[in-house]
Amino acid sequence: MFLLDEDSIAERLERIDGVTGGAVWWDESSGLRQIACRDPEIVDPLGLGLNVVDLLEAAE
Repeated sequence: MFLLDEDSIAERLERIDGVTGGAVWWDESSGLRQIACRDPEIVDPLGLGLNVVDLLEAAE
């Protein structure tokens, strides 16, 4: 369970672009708040040595 409010989480996500070297970024436009990924092949969301494509393929 997280004890952060929505704005606190958004504040942290605003820095995700710098932390991931631009591979993932936070976008807040047209009333939508979302995390976007430039190249899912290079993103390892949990730091486990897997990328998003591998995770999706494993789920099939």
